[in-house]
Amino acid sequence: EVEPLLYRKSGTPFWCLLDVVPIKNEKGEVALFLVSHKDITDSKSRPGAESWKEGGKRRFSRASARGFNANRRRSRAVLYHLSGHLQKQGRSKHKLNKGVFGDKPSLPEYKVAAIRKSPF
Repeated sequence: EVEPLLYRKSGTPFWCLLDVVPIKNEKGEVALFLVSHKDITDSKSRPGAESWKEGGKRRFSRASARGFNANRRRSRAVLYHLSGHLQKQGRSKHKLNKGVFGDKPSLPEYKVAAIRKSPF
């Protein structure tokens, strides 16, 4: 978790709360990274908030920290569940398993129509 000072396309600066969390698969290997970011310029510029020059970590109350951790766990669970539906195919290709969107028919279905002659 870091709080870098970033710049918009217009050149105006803003403070960003940036958090990167690794998501591991059932083997314990890192499969994905969850990156979350939030504009915290308003909270940095409020009276009583940390000075922009200090650049320390933001202080959370215990109640908000518990809610934040619960949201992090929920996001991690969703990504972990989705990553379980990916199977590696070759070196860099991934294919979704059948269980995600239901069973696929074994053969494609085509509509049969009578042949019509062209009017020309």
